[in-house]
Amino acid sequence: MFRDNCTVDIGVETEDTDMYQEGGFCPIHLGDSIAGRFEILLKLGHGKSGTVWLVSDSENRHGRYVALKVVAAAYSENYEPTAVLDRLKKHERDHGNPGVFLVEFERLFHTSRNGRHLCQVFPVLGPPLSSLNIHWNRLYPTFGREFGRQVASGVATMHSLGVCHGDLTTTNLAIRFGKSFDHLTEQELLAIFPSPRRRLVNDCFEEKDSPGPQYVVATPDLTLLPVNYFSTGICILDFDQAFLADSAPRHITNTPPSYLAPESIFAQTNSPASDVWALGCVLFMLKYPVELFSHEFGRHPQSAVHDMHFILGPLPEEWMSIPFFDGWPIHELDLEPGDEPKPLGIPPRIHTASLEECVERIREARYPTSNIKPRTGRDFFCLVIPGIDLGDQERINQWETENTPRIEKEDAGLFADLLRKIFNYDHTKRITASQILEHSWMQEAGQERGDPGDVVLDPHDMDLIIHANRDVTQEWWSSSPTSSGGKSSSSMEQTDSEN
Repeated sequence: MFRDNCTVDIGVETEDTDMYQEGGFCPIHLGDSIAGRFEILLKLGHGKSGTVWLVSDSENRHGRYVALKVVAAAYSENYEPTAVLDRLKKHERDHGNPGVFLVEFERLFHTSRNGRHLCQVFPVLGPPLSSLNIHWNRLYPTFGREFGRQVASGVATMHSLGVCHGDLTTTNLAIRFGKSFDHLTEQELLAIFPSPRRRLVNDCFEEKDSPGPQYVVATPDLTLLPVNYFSTGICILDFDQAFLADSAPRHITNTPPSYLAPESIFAQTNSPASDVWALGCVLFMLKYPVELFSHEFGRHPQSAVHDMHFILGPLPEEWMSIPFFDGWPIHELDLEPGDEPKPLGIPPRIHTASLEECVERIREARYPTSNIKPRTGRDFFCLVIPGIDLGDQERINQWETENTPRIEKEDAGLFADLLRKIFNYDHTKRITASQILEHSWMQEAGQERGDPGDVVLDPHDMDLIIHANRDVTQEWWSSSPTSSGGKSSSSMEQTDSEN
């Protein structure tokens, strides 16, 4: 029987092993074959509905490498294409598949001992934008603006198709790889990314047909791939919360509160304007790695609303009168026996600046003065804090002062003006995505560093990348009962296609 707490934790995030049960995740190992066609090479990610893998396709239908999302059995039977995805897929097909939206190539089903799993075949994407502008990486401002322009263009296109995303965050935006990525050999790929694993303790397998895999695999840091395999294109992904504008849901359940528009919180109405609010949050995050509306004492909407009140100005009176329960606004029809809602209440103003002051405090990464060739995608797109303990705030502050000057005054003025037009409490007066593209701040978008695919790396550069990545994963490495090239029982189980 598969039990809780039956892994050796090696300090990296993996999926919850309790998800491996009947109706749950499909047990997959490196080297497995799905449908006699897809060989499992690397883990790309995981979520509540399944796992995503980098696989090689022996039939090369969509290129050498594709991403394979293997959905939990319990979700698979009702995981049907929606009208939203149909519209986006048609747009991609009609425009030569530019890759603005992540839509599946095809789908098939695979049967494991845990059930029948939907497998979706997608293009392989690079790292999410959330991994490029964080405390130890600072996105260069030219890319922050250019990526923001591309996202705004994608949102404008979605809205023209009558589609709203509903969960627009930097996690759901990714850099696309260039065409050269498909030219990597498997040996080169696996040399660059040694796969760290978390070994499952043997007594987890008291029964022969245990629902769990022999080990689980950590996700590599895709920003460390050689720079010449990247493009500067952005892809919008994860349409699980998406909806048609003419049939908007009352609730959006899984969007982080810091990206929720106030009308989504208070009035429980959603529209293209709600996407625009989230887009404004994305634009700020691409300029500076701090959530604009995220209170230090919590992550529920009530805290985000407090920040809106101080940063943008007083909330409308009709919202102030809506009671809150457990951090969420509660309406009379939603009350249950025993609920004791309380007024929103605005705490004393604590260390919160106005929108204009928040923008003026932005620090931007300065390009290196020395002519150092970027070797990885992270080196190309970001300024990286070099070897400073992230707990040493004094040294971090000193480094920021020396390497990340304040935003220029003219740029700050234009950016603040754009954000003011976005963060309008009245969603009917909020600027549209198309109008964002016409704003003066967006007209400055450009690529001052050229194309990462033009960077030429020699064998010495590749050796340095490989050794650096081995150092990163060495502390994660755990021996496993199955080698990366071995086949496990899951590769022998049944697969049927549904193209």
